Amino acid sequence: EKYLREGLQRQDEIYKKIMSRVREKLNQKILDSLDMVSTLFNLEKVNIGQYKNEERVLSYLQTNIIAPLDILSFMFNTESLNRILESSYKIGKTTGKFQKVEGALIAIEPKTGYITAMVGGRKFSPDNQLNRAVQIRRQVGSGFKPYIYTAAIDTKIFTPASIIMDSPVVFYDGEKEWIPENYGGIYHGKMRLRDALRKSINVVTAKIVDRLGVDTVIKYASKIIGITDPKEVKKRFPRVLSIALGVVELSPLEQARGFGTFANGGKAVTPISVLYVLDRNGNLIDNFEEKLREKQLKENSQVISEQTNFIMTDMLRDVLRPGGTGYRAAHSNGFDRPAGGKTGTTQNWKDAWFTGFTPDLVTCVWVGFDRNSVSLGRGQAGGVVAGPIWAKFMRDALKDKPPSWFERPKGIYAVKICKKSGLLPTKYCKDVMTEYFLPGTVPTEYCNECKPSRGNESFNLNIFKKKKSSTTNFFKKSLKPKTPDSSVTENKENNTQFNRSLNGTGSNSLNQDNIINNPLPEENYQQKYNEETTRNQPEQTAPINESSEKQKSTEENTNLSNQQKGNEPNQPNPEQEIQNETNPSDTSNNIQNNGEANNNRAQSTDTQNGESLNNTDLNSNP
Repeated sequence: EKYLREGLQRQDEIYKKIMSRVREKLNQKILDSLDMVSTLFNLEKVNIGQYKNEERVLSYLQTNIIAPLDILSFMFNTESLNRILESSYKIGKTTGKFQKVEGALIAIEPKTGYITAMVGGRKFSPDNQLNRAVQIRRQVGSGFKPYIYTAAIDTKIFTPASIIMDSPVVFYDGEKEWIPENYGGIYHGKMRLRDALRKSINVVTAKIVDRLGVDTVIKYASKIIGITDPKEVKKRFPRVLSIALGVVELSPLEQARGFGTFANGGKAVTPISVLYVLDRNGNLIDNFEEKLREKQLKENSQVISEQTNFIMTDMLRDVLRPGGTGYRAAHSNGFDRPAGGKTGTTQNWKDAWFTGFTPDLVTCVWVGFDRNSVSLGRGQAGGVVAGPIWAKFMRDALKDKPPSWFERPKGIYAVKICKKSGLLPTKYCKDVMTEYFLPGTVPTEYCNECKPSRGNESFNLNIFKKKKSSTTNFFKKSLKPKTPDSSVTENKENNTQFNRSLNGTGSNSLNQDNIINNPLPEENYQQKYNEETTRNQPEQTAPINESSEKQKSTEENTNLSNQQKGNEPNQPNPEQEIQNETNPSDTSNNIQNNGEANNNRAQSTDTQNGESLNNTDLNSNP
């Protein structure tokens, strides 16, 4: 409650500053002129002075009169007084004068389902009795993406190393078209799935949904969140491609329950707040927890496999690592233990979400206005607004518990891959990482994008100018391999051999049963893997004798170096890499289903606007 209200108070101040600038511009350009015109011509409909007086009266009424009247109404239950109070509350809400930023926080123990903390909004008052943690539903924006990526991994159509092109795309549904956009119109080209989730890339997510199918996404999401009634699923989950950007409306309780599944090893979590009821003599009237446990024993609570769940928790952990959309919010507020999570922001910054978890606790924070048409202000995204509240709460709630993380279950491959291609690395791959795979999804091809370094003779743009005949000879000698087809043939043989080893055939095959049921420890598997790759590595082409060409091409190489520096594209700025969700202005192109306009109300806009990262992601190479 303390941290939520502190965050809401801070957000109020930000909102007031934003609105004061808007009002100042409005007064300068419009209101004074309208006031003068309405006075000269007695135009009642544009009588600005009258509206200003009404606003002052309503402000005094709400501040000094309504509260005492409400107490009298409660004491004497006067019907006429109740009607007056109800009318005054409605007037206050519709004027917008008394609107304040609201929020909710709910925390659940994933193993038991116990609701350990629940705050429904600001300080309880006669006109603020709504428990927003349970009673409101808002679009979750990018907070919906983990459910999509779970479907992608579990169906084995994608892996964390799958490469998807982050580039502009148009989707057609009959005569309608939908063009998803990343935040700021920034695109990154080839991206691995893991990075796309970490940076919350909209276009990549939309392409995943298009490949999986909307029905598959809904099937997984509803199961993870715990919405199982077919009628409710049909009502709550729109069958549109824009579901990729989180047009589904959930309560903070439902969102916490969904992420609780990740924190509970893929098992469904049923929240419970009242365990049992006793009478005044201490006799047990009802035991709700006992009934819940009996129900859970009868049902299959494993909604996603342990292996898929482990991969998802590891991918969501990257969100709180350097380069992730939640990194700064967590680490600048003293939260430094292993955790996973996801930011969420809806179109025009109307809703800000952060949902995160450890093995011991899952917490969801929502911040926004009760009127979902009001924006928090430009740049007020989930990582900026809700993230700090989440981090402070989790820091204190877990201070007496030692840091922990999830153990890797049986049936998971840990394999070295090239970050650039997502394939098995060769000796030319400089940026290598360990990635996790389900059985049957380990890449079997070697990277063909990383090439041997040839110093300054890697590529000479001057060859096309034909200044000297030696330039052409240089091109042939430095770029043309001695045996053009040998590397291709060798790679094919390597891929075939590695395929056989994974499929359990050939003299050097791995035992597939052992891998699935009792996989080798990561270090042992890696040692065996290194032996395989060393045996199957393509041999490096012999170095070229450059002595005869050095003197001739010195001038060309110097020109080349300068020219390359001038033509090199700007490297991505790590401070901007996390700001790459949907352009908040893009709402008109969302595909609608059955004319429901609310389906394209939200575009994910997770970003840490105005936030700079001082640390560089050690696992990335921008």
